[in-house]
Amino acid sequence: MGTSRHRPKPRGDAQGFFLVTEEAQDPSDPTGRKLVLVRVEVTTMSRLAIAAEAKTFDVRTAKEILEHPHQVWRGIRPARECEWGWCYVGRTSTAHDRRGNTFSLGEDWLFVAFLSPRFTLLEWGRERPSEDDPDLPATCQIRLGELVWPKR
Repeated sequence: MGTSRHRPKPRGDAQGFFLVTEEAQDPSDPTGRKLVLVRVEVTTMSRLAIAAEAKTFDVRTAKEILEHPHQVWRGIRPARECEWGWCYVGRTSTAHDRRGNTFSLGEDWLFVAFLSPRFTLLEWGRERPSEDDPDLPATCQIRLGELVWPKR
């Protein structure tokens, strides 16, 4: 008989969330003085721990981008739905693998973090930049609404 790997279940707060950061830039304040708290649902992290284990560790990179974004966009456009939420975009030279090791992303990538209107982290990851403007995600015309503020 083989042994099965047991993964401990992630535990969050009483409402079912993990804290990502208490120091994310408030999208309504491009000066960077006002901060918001960002959380991620335990169910999201549990699902990723099984399906895309490496992505769970990129939450560290998402935290970096939320605290020091280059751009914030209002309005995420899910398929056939109205715009809502926020997208934080930044450039970082490193990311984290599933073992917690740091590795280089190179200059050819942006990192994006999508938040609900209540500042819950929904999705995050690397995106190619636009050919027209290397500071914009290639999908910004399709997926994103209005650029609220650039921070260059």
